Amino acid sequence: MPQTIEALAGSCVLIPCQFEVPENEVARLKKPANGVWRKGSQWFTGGVDVYNSSHHQNILQGEITGDLIQKNCTTILDAIPSNYTDEYYFRIETGFMATFGNNVSINVIASPPKPQVTSVGAVMEGTPV
Repeated sequence: MPQTIEALAGSCVLIPCQFEVPENEVARLKKPANGVWRKGSQWFTGGVDVYNSSHHQNILQGEITGDLIQKNCTTILDAIPSNYTDEYYFRIETGFMATFGNNVSINVIASPPKPQVTSVGAVMEGTPV
């Protein structure tokens, strides 16, 4: 998982995500498996669940596109609000429950960076650039 992701306010954000479980817990990775994204803290006090794949109504809508059984928690969160810059933690709920300590920091920006245009020099008609 990247340490930091920059997201444009009101847009979706893709969080590439994989996790590991102790060898003795691998057999407990089974369907149905649910994924939860927590904002602010990995602990139940101080953080809030913003997305839970088992709920239809969430603070943030989205989809876990990865296969949780294969330890892939890649997620798309939709329409991230401008005030949601924070640390996000992934939690799996299946045959066991675990919140992973490695997190991603999502930095929500109000507008996209200005494009940069660079000159390629003189261009002659019929010449590939």
